Amino acid sequence: GNSLIGTEKGDVVLVDSLDNILVNEQKIGLIKIDVQGWEPEVILGAKKVLERDRPEMFLEYSPGDYSTNKLDEKEMMRFLRKMY
Repeated sequence: GNSLIGTEKGDVVLVDSLDNILVNEQKIGLIKIDVQGWEPEVILGAKKVLERDRPEMFLEYSPGDYSTNKLDEKEMMRFLRKMY
């Protein structure tokens, strides 16, 4: 089953970008991303870490599942092509 973030009432989930969370970490060698359509937000929120460390990345890519605007997806793909 999938977990969703939506407008329905439920638990509050705090989120932060990987760039904020991993700012003082040693080199990141591997990142696995499986976030059910939120990949553009995760990638774009990890730009600094990805540019700094160029980790191996396992990424689920399902454009049909993206609930975000297509600009984010296009920006994510441009960034990944440039980096990898």
